[in-house]
Amino acid sequence: MLAGISTAICLPLIESIGVGWVSTMSAGIQFICAGLVYLTVRLGATWRKTHQVPVPI
Repeated sequence: MLAGISTAICLPLIESIGVGWVSTMSAGIQFICAGLVYLTVRLGATWRKTHQVPVPI
């Protein structure tokens, strides 16, 4: 769904602000997401230990 929305927004955005700025925005979003993945890998074990919820059987 996100890919469909991005595709619908991409061309009008390129026509209004240009390819360079759209690429810069895309790189910024990817950089932020990579940081979130890094935090998840780095802190995931701690999060699992501190937020364990019993699973009903």
